[in-house]
Amino acid sequence: MMKKINLLSCFIFLFISNCIWGQTFIATTEYTSVPLNQSFDVVYELKGAKADRFIRPDFEPFRVISQQSYSGGGMTVIINNKVVQDGSGSQKWVFTLLPTSTGKYTIGPAKVLVGNDWLESNSITINVTPSGSPTTASAPPPPTQSKSNKPDTDRSKLTNPVVDDEIFLKAEVSKSNVYLGEPIILDYYIYTRVDVRQFGINKTPSFKGFWSENLLDNTANVKTTEKVINGKRYIVAHIRSIALYPQEIGKLKVDPLEVEAIIVRHVAHKDPFDLFGDFFKDPFNFDPFNLLGPSVISQPQKITLKSNPVVINVKPLPKGAPESFSDAVGNFKIDAFLDNDRCFAGESIIYNLKISGTGNLPLLSAPELNLPENFQVFEPEIKDAFSKTSKGIAGSRTFKYIITPLKAGNYTIPSVEFSYFSPTLKKYITVNTPELNIQVFDAVGSKGAQATIVNLKDDIQYINPIKNLTIFNKLPHNNLFVILMFFIPLLIMIIISIFYRKRLKILTDFTLQKQKRADREARKRLKTAHKYMKENNAKLFFDQLLLALWQFISDKYLIPLSNLNIDSAREVMINHNIDESIIEELLSFIKECQMYAYAPTDTNDNLEKFYKRAYEFIRKKI
Repeated sequence: MMKKINLLSCFIFLFISNCIWGQTFIATTEYTSVPLNQSFDVVYELKGAKADRFIRPDFEPFRVISQQSYSGGGMTVIINNKVVQDGSGSQKWVFTLLPTSTGKYTIGPAKVLVGNDWLESNSITINVTPSGSPTTASAPPPPTQSKSNKPDTDRSKLTNPVVDDEIFLKAEVSKSNVYLGEPIILDYYIYTRVDVRQFGINKTPSFKGFWSENLLDNTANVKTTEKVINGKRYIVAHIRSIALYPQEIGKLKVDPLEVEAIIVRHVAHKDPFDLFGDFFKDPFNFDPFNLLGPSVISQPQKITLKSNPVVINVKPLPKGAPESFSDAVGNFKIDAFLDNDRCFAGESIIYNLKISGTGNLPLLSAPELNLPENFQVFEPEIKDAFSKTSKGIAGSRTFKYIITPLKAGNYTIPSVEFSYFSPTLKKYITVNTPELNIQVFDAVGSKGAQATIVNLKDDIQYINPIKNLTIFNKLPHNNLFVILMFFIPLLIMIIISIFYRKRLKILTDFTLQKQKRADREARKRLKTAHKYMKENNAKLFFDQLLLALWQFISDKYLIPLSNLNIDSAREVMINHNIDESIIEELLSFIKECQMYAYAPTDTNDNLEKFYKRAYEFIRKKI
């Protein structure tokens, strides 16, 4: 008994030592040189620690076409850059990048927060060539920080090797012959006839040529069923479901998924002090802390499962696509509505264009509006309401266009035409929004808004003049009083006239009005961001914070939001004589917000610091 307690103590000591001294965070890639339009993977791997937050680098000029994250070591899966639960292995974040221009580029380091310390990865340099074949990188250098020793888990050295049909990993697809952009559901199942203590994804496919979306909640327990194959009963666990949207034509191969699992075998009746003696009757719902329950002694064995590869044949879409077709594949409907159909010239209203249905919704781009003359339109804000189903992504994507009529009149916003390809019907379908009418009034006080009075004699009856004003007869003949009674009303009329003319100029001058409105609109955005900060909703908080900053710069310096980026913002503020140190501080803050938007924080203090800095920029510095 004492011997087993000492063994347990040594095990705990070695585990803690490994966690303390084995922290490494490195970035790797398979290639040092790639041709233009050749995608490649960048992998960030953290070993020996649990990451509380991950901040990805700025990948410009590369475009991120897919990303996954997971934990190795046979423990727990991580999804969408969110650490669900740390295991004894590593955590990885995998980004598939596509070059957009030739040249030699350096991808900066990523950052992870471990406890109270930030770890920073190495940088990666990629040479993008106009054509040719990719050049494979040499093996990454061994981590210098790690002091841990990895246990030998070579399957050839295990005393009880696994029989092939005892446990295996299978990949199944909903269809293998699809059109470009048509969704495919890829499911992974573990079939087992032995007890599984723990399992976790060790290596995920890169899904090259696909846009991917995870459909399962990996924080919940896996669902299990029973299935009989060739007279043998298996427990089947549905461990992962992915929606794939093909972006390339031809035969696309999905590499195998690798899963590490710890299985146990029945040996004999259990000693209650044996550390590894408890295993479950349900292979995927084991409680590792229930060490004293009635069971048998079991021998843990770590194995690696690999799924079958999957090949998808992607066909090109048929010819003859309408001009309004922009790669939408699925089954959709479209609608449009206005938040308000009446306004004054120079005021903004919101035109909502909503596309709903099933298909490649997350990939839909904003349709182009055909507005009447004298209308200004900004880049739309996108609002998504997606739900994940067994058939892929469903829901709606709403494009909110801010449009501003510049002159009074009655206008009609023409119907918007939207075309999509239906894989079920195998043809293109075109749908239209209704036409919408807008009534625009002259700005208050303009010439068009001044009412004219005609036929005065017919409208107002003649009034006999008052011959005697007895009150003036009783007033003393005071020259000062008479002067004041004459000049005070005249002064009031002059002040009112000046104020009236200034107000009229603001209402009729669209540029001046837009600058005046910049601060007001920014404060509304900040107020919305403050609400999300109180709700601790980091994603929506950063969305509103960034929108407030970009919209303020757009309105204040009269640059369309669609033309606004880091470089154009720097140029326009330099032209307006803004101090360069303030400009760089603002753009650095915007980049920092963009990075945090990919790894939202749950700490209210951090959100409040970002809120105060944004408020200071808008109200004081720019």
